[in-house]
This record gives sequence, structure tokens and C-alpha cells, in this order.
Amino acid sequence: MTGAPGQDKLKTAIFGYGKMGQHHKTAIGLSGLAELAAVSDPMAGDDLRESLGREAIAFYSRPEQLLAGQKPDVVHICTPAGTHAELALLALDAGCHIYVEKPFAATVGQAEEILAKAG
Repeated sequence: MTGAPGQDKLKTAIFGYGKMGQHHKTAIGLSGLAELAAVSDPMAGDDLRESLGREAIAFYSRPEQLLAGQKPDVVHICTPAGTHAELALLALDAGCHIYVEKPFAATVGQAEEILAKAG
């Protein structure tokens, strides 16, 4: 599996860089199929921004900025559960595939909306 034509690896982004987002970063690196291009987290401190910059990973405080600036193939959504549906729809609208932490959505209606858009 690869990203866009001529691209060896999937260009990946993470929304939310708390403990779970950091685990996803490790998994992305170990997969051999993807590379982490960017992270978005409005709560991140300067130390996180600095550490990501040393690894050539772009940092954005807002997911909309990340999607516009990076155009990832896949977005891992590792934010608090109540934000999953909104961010999943945002990423799908930008043409990305999504990997959403559980719970996938707070309601059946949200889940159906995400699945319809992804379908």
C-alpha cells in the first residue's frame, strides 16, 4: 500500500498529540508503510512544537490549517472522544482517509454520517 502515485509511503497526520497520539506516532514509524508529516494539537506546548520540528514534522494548532498545508493521505484522530465525529468529517471533506480512536462517534447518527461520507 502506498500513498499518491509516485509516493512510497502514506503521508500521515495526527490530530491530538496527547498520550494516545504519541503512541500513534510510534506505530506510524514502525509500520514502514507511512510517514508522519504533521501534527495538530491546540493544547501543545512549546516543548512539543520544538521536538516535532527537530524531526521535520510540521506542527499546527488547528486541524484546518494542517489539512490545507499538508494534504495528508490519512489522518489519525486521537483527540478527546467528544471531538471525533467533527474531526472525522473535516478530514473526510479534505479527501483524507481516517483512523479514529474509540469511541468512533458519540451517537449512532454521527457514526452513520461519517460512514456515509466515507463510503
